Amino acid sequence: MPPADDSADTFPVNDRWPAELLFPFTSPFMWFALKKLAKNALQHYHSHQINLTEEGRMSLPPCPKCASEYVYQDQELLICPECAHEWNPTEPDADDDTPTAKDANGTQLQDGDKVTFIKDLKVKGSSLVLKIGTKAVIRRIVEGKDHQLDCRVDGAGEMMITAAFVKKA
Repeated sequence: MPPADDSADTFPVNDRWPAELLFPFTSPFMWFALKKLAKNALQHYHSHQINLTEEGRMSLPPCPKCASEYVYQDQELLICPECAHEWNPTEPDADDDTPTAKDANGTQLQDGDKVTFIKDLKVKGSSLVLKIGTKAVIRRIVEGKDHQLDCRVDGAGEMMITAAFVKKA
């Protein structure tokens, strides 16, 4: 808490600059924020999520995606500014970051699966129409809102397809 009698440490404050701007730690809110920050740091230190270096500075664990050492904490999460990965150090690591897709019947699709079209599809930017029953092989599954499957389509080449318009062959 701030000292009860801070008359000995007062500095002249004019009308243009309030004391809270010149000395931010005199504000009760700032004292509360500092106390909460120190409490969180102490909890993380005791749970071995934060290490102290020889100089006494806190060091957070490196980013699990890109191994960057420039990690910062935002409430419960740790954030890497280089790859924008956010994670909670108290939760177990989820290594299952591979994107998934389901076909029209709800069957889980994987790389290398053979699929067939369940309806005629017009190819954007071309007069080509992919007919019902056309076969394709999934090269990879990507994360996306509309086109999740990177496929090699018989007679049409390689293109991105929406998973809802195919079924596993």
